[in-house]
Amino acid sequence: MDIERLREFQTLAECLNYSKAAAELYITQPVLSRHIHDLENQLDVKLLSRDTHKVELTPEGRVFYNESKNVINAYKDAIKMVHEASEGSVGRITIGFLSAAVEPFLRDFVLKFRSQQSGILMDFEAMELDELLDAVRNKRIDVGFATHVAEDKILHIQEIFTDRLCAVVGKDHPLSAKREVTIDELSGLPLVMLDRENHLTTFKFNERIFERHSADYNVVRFVPNIDTGLFFASVNSGIFLLPEHLVHMVSEHTMSVLPISNEDTRIRLNLIFHKENINPIVPVFSDSFAEFAKENEGRAFH
Repeated sequence: MDIERLREFQTLAECLNYSKAAAELYITQPVLSRHIHDLENQLDVKLLSRDTHKVELTPEGRVFYNESKNVINAYKDAIKMVHEASEGSVGRITIGFLSAAVEPFLRDFVLKFRSQQSGILMDFEAMELDELLDAVRNKRIDVGFATHVAEDKILHIQEIFTDRLCAVVGKDHPLSAKREVTIDELSGLPLVMLDRENHLTTFKFNERIFERHSADYNVVRFVPNIDTGLFFASVNSGIFLLPEHLVHMVSEHTMSVLPISNEDTRIRLNLIFHKENINPIVPVFSDSFAEFAKENEGRAFH
């Protein structure tokens, strides 16, 4: 099957107008009609229904539209990999990460990986957690470093480390002198949380913890990012919850960090990728990182 016929069908399926699609493809409308007719004969199925008023995809056409996108993308990726190979590259991988969460160890790993796999090109994208999870599930990026990942049918989840959730309070806060706290001690106290719209996974993780302990989840302020949350904690406008691997962001002069002692507040940081990702560099990256993590076992990543 000609890849160009798939592209023509994709364009028509998106335009649902033969004249407009033909113009975008720089071919005439009769030629486009003939090509689509030939494609339908080849597949022995009707892809589009057409009358004097409109063009619509048939149910079979909608299925073929979705599947043909994957074929075209795979073709583009294959061409790209061939070009990269001709230039001395053996492959490429796109890595999504929560910048503050993985910065302490990702730099060390990347430098080592590059020295061992000099022909592999790496692209990096810093993003928020929910955006990262969606990008891996949709295979827009190949691998990601993410917290709060539950068991998932389509994701491979490789644990990096587990650490504690901490409560960050201002130096003048009544709890600041304690060495650690429990969820019961935080019940009803004013909390500052990352907003639901951009950090829904994190918000729900914290909310479920309080629900399990029948504690009052008293959120008085939502913030767009960690730095803002820490600021409000520093001026005693609420308690900010933070994973232990991010406490390097906390100013010890203005705030106190209190680990939460409840075992069910532990947070996992994971390397994740789609189980059906066909990029051959993904298992190479995953195996290399597993080796790196084993070599550094017992040494704090954060």
